[in-house]
Amino acid sequence: MADSADKEAQGYTPLTKHPLYGRYSSDDMKNIFGERRKFESWRTCWIALAEAERELGIDRITPEHIAALRQFEHDVNYKRAEELERISRHDVMSHVQAYGEQVDQVCPGTSGIIHLGATSMYPCDNTELLQMRDGLDLIIAKTINVFRKMASFAGQYADTPCLARTHYQPAQPTTYGKRICDWMYNFVLALERIESEKEKLKGRGEKGTTGTQESFMKLFNGDTARVNGLDRLVCQKLGFAGSYAITTQTYPRVVDYYILSAITGITIAAKKMTTDMRLLQGLGELSEPFGKKQIGSSAMAYKRNPMGAERAGGLSRHEFTGPLEAAMYASEQWLERSLDDSAERRIVIPDTFLGVDAVLNIILDTFSEDTAKRSGFRVYEKRALRNLMEEMPFMVTEELLMYAVNAGGNRQKLHEAIREDSMKARQSIDDGGKNNLLELLAECPEFGIDLAKKKEILNPMNYLGSAQGQCRRFIEDTIGPILNSHSDVPAMDGNVKV
Repeated sequence: MADSADKEAQGYTPLTKHPLYGRYSSDDMKNIFGERRKFESWRTCWIALAEAERELGIDRITPEHIAALRQFEHDVNYKRAEELERISRHDVMSHVQAYGEQVDQVCPGTSGIIHLGATSMYPCDNTELLQMRDGLDLIIAKTINVFRKMASFAGQYADTPCLARTHYQPAQPTTYGKRICDWMYNFVLALERIESEKEKLKGRGEKGTTGTQESFMKLFNGDTARVNGLDRLVCQKLGFAGSYAITTQTYPRVVDYYILSAITGITIAAKKMTTDMRLLQGLGELSEPFGKKQIGSSAMAYKRNPMGAERAGGLSRHEFTGPLEAAMYASEQWLERSLDDSAERRIVIPDTFLGVDAVLNIILDTFSEDTAKRSGFRVYEKRALRNLMEEMPFMVTEELLMYAVNAGGNRQKLHEAIREDSMKARQSIDDGGKNNLLELLAECPEFGIDLAKKKEILNPMNYLGSAQGQCRRFIEDTIGPILNSHSDVPAMDGNVKV
């Protein structure tokens, strides 16, 4: 057996990455929640604090100090920070010290003004809020691209009749355009929640160790106006409209719950849709993209497994735990704060954002057009019609009943006749025969069925209600304004790796 060195020489890589990082999520979302973004944002927060303190009258902070801080804002000495953390067992202070060693080389004494008056949650919380803000922007952008793709298919299949099912049993005719709009509307409602939470998102600002601003009251000699001004100015420099009015050592952790709940709405919509798609692929009515060289099964070469829908469904199910974890740690903050949320939040916040991103990647990939290398999303209209027509005689019985009643028939007797003949027709189908319900009902003169007009009677286009109009109005009145208001969002594809 080859040893580790041999394996690495052959291209073997040990499992060192979370699957969301290595397999599913986009580089854009990974960068937002990556180590580089985190630690550079800490430095951005320390620069904002130093600048704001200087502007509000802390003269010991000089322009040279600020220049030195800016020189190394994006030049983090990670290795040195790791060495210091092994000694101090404190990630924030190890980075304060590592930053200080760099800036003191160009402007001695600068290290003394880093993190002045702050607590560890100042860089940590504000950075995490910045990450979530940018993560929300990316999720919004990808959802807009999902609408662009899905709306095209909804319009294409606006008039394509198919069988609607309730309890997964035959119900009434609808259209594939209407069904795709049903799927999209769940994403619309999720997007509304996400944009609402983004609009309400604020910064932690700078309120000291337990939220009392005590250290800053001392720094500014009890000047409340300047202390409150510092909080506002720091948030402004970090791009927040304001700060949370009351904090402890942390911003209110229930904010995490609201944000994760909002973005998980995307995966709820995706799980519903991809479950439907798996059922419909099993009925042979649609297919997701499938590569010309793609293998559906290692044993059954003929298979076209709904891999994208299955994968999106599984990842979506995983995402449902994010808000639950946030609810638990938000409710267990132990007075002004304990550390038991720290390790959990390092996992659950990035995991939830990366997972939603991964699901959106799959959805973007699913609703793609044909290419030279693979087929795109497709509805098999003839197969959908065949499945519908097998059930159409059952679908028209309500109209036949009302016609016969209006002609003077006894409603209860007519209903019983339909019930009995329906059971016979179902037995015929189960025995491998055809649906002969119309022929059976035609033997009852009260229904007045002219079998010469059977094709007209069973025309599904006569039983679609307003499905076609609803589809077109939804695209025009709901999706259209959303796309217009986000016209600056760049085009994105799923770029699915597997």
